[in-house]
Amino acid sequence: YTNIKTDFAGSYTFDSAELFKTPWIHVNAYSKFKFTESEAHNFGKYLVSGGFGSVDRGTPLCGRPEWHWFYFTTTNGLKEALATQGYLYERDWTYVLLPNDHPIYHCYFDFDGPPPGHWSYLYPTPYHDGIFIEHRLVAICQYWQRYFTCWGEWPMQGKDNTRQLQFAINTIIFALTQEGSITNPVSY
Repeated sequence: YTNIKTDFAGSYTFDSAELFKTPWIHVNAYSKFKFTESEAHNFGKYLVSGGFGSVDRGTPLCGRPEWHWFYFTTTNGLKEALATQGYLYERDWTYVLLPNDHPIYHCYFDFDGPPPGHWSYLYPTPYHDGIFIEHRLVAICQYWQRYFTCWGEWPMQGKDNTRQLQFAINTIIFALTQEGSITNPVSY
């Protein structure tokens, strides 16, 4: 869709130095995880240094409350990572419900809000949370949309994933072009 030349860099651990060469990463939280000290520090540094995270918080797995650890794992992991950089929740950064007129929904393709995702037929979730440090969006958190499944599995199931791929492009374009990003640092 764009003339931007990209390549899938592969999978990195959160403590990899390669993370800082990547302006956009997608984090899948489909299993419990806990950052090591070096992973939390490196990922926190990545976010405050201009990196952007597309965080897919997993699925509700039939709505069973005991499986909502996806949400808590990523929430606590993000808090821990940013705290290693001296950024405290609600003092230095916050979760904000992204309004449907936020630029991430309009920077390349137009959306009225989040496109439906894998679980949308069971759990309509017409919103995303954004993690902001000051005015810079450092991560977008997706709930129940499970876009990663839409991107990879839907075509094999005969489902159209065009809008979900277009939204991924929007997040990448946004990550590349917002002021303060790895590719567009703030100039003073």
